Amino acid sequence: MIFDIITFIIAIVSFSLSLWNFIETRLNNRVNLSVECKDFIIAEHFSRQPLYIALSLINKSQLPISISRAFITIDNETFEFSWIPQVVHQARLGTKYETFDRTIVKSITLPLSLAGLGTVGGYFYVETFGRVKEEKIKNTNAVIVLHTNRGVKQYSVALSTIAIEI
Repeated sequence: MIFDIITFIIAIVSFSLSLWNFIETRLNNRVNLSVECKDFIIAEHFSRQPLYIALSLINKSQLPISISRAFITIDNETFEFSWIPQVVHQARLGTKYETFDRTIVKSITLPLSLAGLGTVGGYFYVETFGRVKEEKIKNTNAVIVLHTNRGVKQYSVALSTIAIEI
């Protein structure tokens, strides 16, 4: 009788530990990605009217995440982030005849991989072809959809500040 009670208690403790390990593993391995919009630039006088949006993608899980495609929806218009690097900003420091320093900032391209507990930040490039105007962007929330190796995730970001109008 006493051995049956001890066996039952051991079984309950074993089941509880197994359940704990399962839940902890699921929580650590889930997609825990944060998307923050820092800034954006829209160049309305260019023919393709590019939108450069500065994002921080933060992987809060311990496993790496690969992002293969990304889309942004603004005012019911969906655009895909470019996989071709684009020049966002370039500067030159020097005299008329001599260059001391040159800075070129390019957009981040997809696909990209985020290490566990890692982050990536920078400008992402989207061509809007005139379907989005600056006035609408200031007062709207955008939805960013990320296609990852662990599923498709949606994130809502506020586009309330403009860095520069080029």
